[in-house]
Amino acid sequence: MSEPNIAAFLTEPKSESLIIGPTEMPKANKGEIVIRVHATALAPVDSGIQKLDLFPWLKYPRILGCDAAGEVVEVGPEGEWGCPFKIGDRVIGGPGGIMPKRLSNTEASFQRYTRLLVQVTSPLPPSIPYIQGCSLPLNLATASTGLFEPHLLHLEYPTIPPLPENNKHLIIWGGSTSVGSCAIQLAKSSGYTIITTCSPKNFDYCKELGAKEILDYNDPLIEEKLVGLLNGKQVVGALTLGEGGAEICVKVFKKSDCIGKRFVAMGNFQIKEMPSKEDGDKFMGDLCVETETSKKIFWDFLPKALEIGQFKVKPDVEVIPGGLSGIQDGLNRIWRKEISAKKLVVEVK
Repeated sequence: MSEPNIAAFLTEPKSESLIIGPTEMPKANKGEIVIRVHATALAPVDSGIQKLDLFPWLKYPRILGCDAAGEVVEVGPEGEWGCPFKIGDRVIGGPGGIMPKRLSNTEASFQRYTRLLVQVTSPLPPSIPYIQGCSLPLNLATASTGLFEPHLLHLEYPTIPPLPENNKHLIIWGGSTSVGSCAIQLAKSSGYTIITTCSPKNFDYCKELGAKEILDYNDPLIEEKLVGLLNGKQVVGALTLGEGGAEICVKVFKKSDCIGKRFVAMGNFQIKEMPSKEDGDKFMGDLCVETETSKKIFWDFLPKALEIGQFKVKPDVEVIPGGLSGIQDGLNRIWRKEISAKKLVVEVK
């Protein structure tokens, strides 16, 4: 690690622009690795933190970024999970430095070097470039939390090959989002029948990922149509990722005569009407970082699924020019809602 570490900093809450400057070099602690970041992805949570100061527990100056792809340069002492990685490995991982239990600028991806917990790190097959692989970690962790954590939907884990379709119906609101794209593929590999929502221009995209029924989320009759699709069917709940989806899905489950779990796992930033704990729960900022789910997905499922093409890097990526200096332009585009079925990434030089 002869080159210095540099980062894109958010100097204060709601600051208009990121500042590029030197920062400390991460050190791998027990159960961690350090990687040289070659590419990082931009997420709505990054723009939300900048514009809204979403998480009151964050301290400033703050380095953002929850998605990294790069090369392992240091391996810390083994923790309870063990460590399948060695120096030189190509990996992707989700640094959790904005989470309340982690809170560290050395765990963020808008910089040259970052720390990663081994259980939210996955080998990256040689066939997948860093600029593609970096788009997965946060989306995968978010989708996996909502789908598989015991206090949320608690679905069956995905398998290779996929489990046969079980006719248990799952709503994924926002199927063409980055998280939704991961959620559809995970749920498909777990055998569930997927009903999703998106704009009509993305219907074919969601179909290719594995959704069986696709509805326009702007349809004024969306609530009635969902009720009709679920009547008499076995259900396992809903994962909502777009504005308004949580409230609609709670109403749908109350109106439908479906059978099974009528629970909504809400991956939304802001929810106008929070349901009772029996009807749903919000989980942004509390992802499956230190649970069995992370190991099951990042170690047991993803590497092989990527290698054989069962799980695809979706949505497609767009590389923002300028490296770390280009991140602000990308965050502005995300905030203006200019991105659809696409993931913005930057190369870190």
